[in-house]
Formats: sequence, structure tokens, C-alpha cells
Amino acid sequence: MTKFADRDFDNSVEGLSAIVQEYNSLQATMSTLSGQLAGHTTSRTDLQRAEHAKAILAELDVNPRMSESLANVMRPTFGYSYRTQRMAAWAISQAARLSPVRYLPQKDIGRQFSQAIGLQLPRMYQEGAPHNLIEIPEAAVVKPLREDGGRAVHGFRRTGSGFSDLFNNKSYSSIDDVRLHLKEHLDIKRVRQDAWIVEEMIVPDSGNPAGSFDLKFFTFYGRVAYVLQVARWRDEGVQRVIFDRDGKAVNASKFYPRPDTDVLPAFTPADIKVAEQVSLEIPWPGARIDFLTSSRGMIFGEFTFNPGAYGGFYKESDSFLGREWAHAAGRLYDDLMAGKEFRAYKELLKSLGNT
Repeated sequence: MTKFADRDFDNSVEGLSAIVQEYNSLQATMSTLSGQLAGHTTSRTDLQRAEHAKAILAELDVNPRMSESLANVMRPTFGYSYRTQRMAAWAISQAARLSPVRYLPQKDIGRQFSQAIGLQLPRMYQEGAPHNLIEIPEAAVVKPLREDGGRAVHGFRRTGSGFSDLFNNKSYSSIDDVRLHLKEHLDIKRVRQDAWIVEEMIVPDSGNPAGSFDLKFFTFYGRVAYVLQVARWRDEGVQRVIFDRDGKAVNASKFYPRPDTDVLPAFTPADIKVAEQVSLEIPWPGARIDFLTSSRGMIFGEFTFNPGAYGGFYKESDSFLGREWAHAAGRLYDDLMAGKEFRAYKELLKSLGNT
């Protein structure tokens, strides 16, 4: 039944997209004709034709008319679109008090949830420490407790009496210099709360970080669509490559072009399966789930529901991801109607006092 419903839905969207394209074509043609007739002749006949063209345009116009800025945003997104789905989901998440979008991106809450569902985590050295009490061992990642994404995240390694920040290519003369830099994040409101995490920096057993990767799985409730693989430690600079679920590099985004030379995926089909199983624990259609590669297997990094650079996907990729989102929303709805409990997430909400 679901297969036929999906097919009908796909056909409907394709039909609507064709109507929109025809509408835009007619409107452009009539606008050009009206302008040519009105602007290049004074004959009574042609002026009457121009008025007739304007009348047809009036019938074609959308009522109420979209603002030009909104039209520019929406014009590339008719039919399936990841961009459109994300815009709608953001509005929903602001109204949904128990939405995972509100909780899981927070570093401490995301860590608590990932531990509950059995993921491997980096070792924790400090949690919730103020900037002036931060201590760094030989190497550690320092990041704010309550911010999402890569905001104010540092990878410090000891160099004599000072530290180098491997993530930002900066050096600090002492631990006090590091603490002062963390305070600057607070002073400019880049970080809202003076509470920091100091955790293990994941590197290969050799100690050389060049062999490690960030793996960012674009998941859609039980299905991985893309994997953004990030190699941070290359001598040539950071390399970001998007792969499909089968490990083939794809040219999906203007921000992450497919490299000219072959790049091997750092993930396996088993890793894809792990990410998909995690996404099935989250009652939301789309989530990016980030991991780090290590000799211990994949180590959980963070949940992201608002990944950056999503507007850079080419039209075909935007449509592909939009289709994945729509179908994921359908699967999620079916599971909810069938009584799926999302036990781990409900237990998390209960522990936070939100039930």
C-alpha cells in the first residue's frame, strides 16, 4: 500500500512541478510581449494588443502575490526540496515543545542520549567547567556545553609550555592564554554560557591525526542519503567530500565539489547501518549524525538538525534530499500511528523534567 501511495505522491508532485514550469514560461512570454508592444510602437492596434496581454497577465498572476524576496527563495524549490523541508521543519520545531531539535544538539544532552542508545563516546575530562578552570592534558577537544554545531570548538595539543589549536591553526603561549581566548567567545556573545567540555581528542593509535576523519551522515529516519567526509589533518589542507550511501563520491554541492582524484570512503556498510539505526531512535524526519573514526570504531560526535551550507546543494541533490525527507516523514508518521514508543528519547525527556 505504501509503495502505491509513494508512487501517487511522486506523480502528483511531478505534475504540479510541470504546471509551475508552464506557468512561469507563459508569464515570461506574455511579459516580454506586453513590454515589446507597449514600448516600441504607438499604433492603436499594437497598443490594444499590449492591453490584451496585460489582461492575460493579470489572470496568470498569483493572488495574493508573493513578495519578490520570498519568490526568489521559493522559485528553485517547487516540488521536492531539502531547502523547503528544512524551512518548514524549523517553524515546526519552534512550536513543538518536545522536539528533538530543541534538545539533542546540546552537547551534554546529545551525549546523554547517545550513551543511552549504546554509542561509543570520547573520554570526558571536564564537563561544565568555567573557562578559568579549564585544564588540558597532552591533547583535548574543548567546546561549549550548550552550543550546537562547530561554534567555538577547539582542538588543543600541548607544545612545550604552550598549546597549538589544531582546528584553527593558532598558537597559545600558556593555559592562561587559552582561558583568555575562551573568555573572548563569551565577551562577544559567540557563546552564551560559561560552561565548557574538555574531552578526548580522537586520533589513530600512531598519535598522528592525519589518519582520522569526521563522518557526517545525512540521515532520514532509517536511511542514510549522503555522507560528508572531512579530512582535517592533511598537509594540503582540509578536504571535504560528499559520498552517496554506496561509497561513491558525488558532486552534490557547490561548497564541497567532487575532487578530481579518487578518494576512498572512510566508512563501511556497517557504519551506514549504525547511523541508520541511530536515526530510527529520533522522532524527526531528518538529522545529521556526526562520528569520528578511530581504532575503536566510530566515536559519536554530535547531532545536528541545522547543518551549515545546506543551501549549496545543486538542484538535483536538493530534490533528492527533499524526496528522502518527505518519505522519511511518511515512515515516521506510520510508526507513530502504529504505536512506536521511542523509549530512549522519552526517557531522556523524563530525565530533563519534560514529560
